[in-house]
Amino acid sequence: MSSRSSRFKTFVWGHRGSAQVLPENTIPSLRFAVDHQLDGVEFDVQLTRDQVVVLLHDATLERTTSGSGWVGDYDWSFVRTLLTRGPDGQLSDIPIPRLEEVLEALTHAVLCIEYKNGPRYYPNLVEKTLDIVRHYHAQDRVMVSSFDQFALVDSARLAPDIPRAVAWGMGRMIEPWSVARSARASWVHVHQNTVPDDDLRHIKESGLNVAVWGLESRASAAQLRTEYVDAVFVDDPAWAEVLRR
Repeated sequence: MSSRSSRFKTFVWGHRGSAQVLPENTIPSLRFAVDHQLDGVEFDVQLTRDQVVVLLHDATLERTTSGSGWVGDYDWSFVRTLLTRGPDGQLSDIPIPRLEEVLEALTHAVLCIEYKNGPRYYPNLVEKTLDIVRHYHAQDRVMVSSFDQFALVDSARLAPDIPRAVAWGMGRMIEPWSVARSARASWVHVHQNTVPDDDLRHIKESGLNVAVWGLESRASAAQLRTEYVDAVFVDDPAWAEVLRR
């Protein structure tokens, strides 16, 4: 996928849906971002013990749900009974969704699906996720990303037609452009406070696209330097206004 292609132009993504507005990684949170005209939505996937692909950011349940412990220690029959927490930490009446439910609810939205491998590793996460994406014929509106480089290599092997993004969090990475080439990725997703301009420039000069995450407020969105940036992740759709001026 080349820079600013017809499939993924300069984007504003809803980070975990609308994480500062509604419980993150839930269908209402994703819909809120889509309804407020964001270009796409991003969310995280993990596996339950019985191999159901669910939307959840943390490997453990405490921060975002009414449960506790590792999500991979429980079957879907239990996980489906949990309630999610909003950005204020209060419990809502919104459940954790399966990936199938998201694809049924958002039939036209562009999606960035992050394989959440780590600190627990799910050997079948990539394969299960891609099987569901194919079942719903959603390949043309999906990008996958991960901090786990092996997950991206597996994804390239199993679904070379679905674009991939190397996620780069806190801390330096040696030659992310080389990592991206190894995974046949076309994007690098970087934290706004981590990556120096020299590395951003090198990423762009390597023919890769750059998306920035880690914005904390409308003010940080307004201050973001976008000369090397092709896409931005926002936790509140209202922040998009300052990015589109």
